[in-house]
Amino acid sequence: MTLAFARDKHNLFLDPESFKVLESIVTRDENYMRKKKGFEHKVSLVPDGALKPAKTHFHEDPVKFYKWLCANPTELSLTLKDKVLIYQEVYNRDKRALRGEHQKLLATRR
Repeated sequence: MTLAFARDKHNLFLDPESFKVLESIVTRDENYMRKKKGFEHKVSLVPDGALKPAKTHFHEDPVKFYKWLCANPTELSLTLKDKVLIYQEVYNRDKRALRGEHQKLLATRR
């Protein structure tokens, strides 16, 4: 996994055989894939619900997605930029839904 993270961070190139072996290992690791895909990682907001990219759920209903994200903080690995985007959209739609710590983060970004 360390090699995969270093490859992604530093844009390292591997020979085709090494790349194939590394990809076969890392694609089986859900934590790695969650971090790599970020907002594009497929999730379901309800049990037995549609498995779609997190970004799609966010665009359909930002407040519902935000509430799901707060209840399941380890399901996605988001960048600060994505988090701020979510918090800003929720703040614009329903200020009362946004948690205090997230409001503070938005206040420091302004």
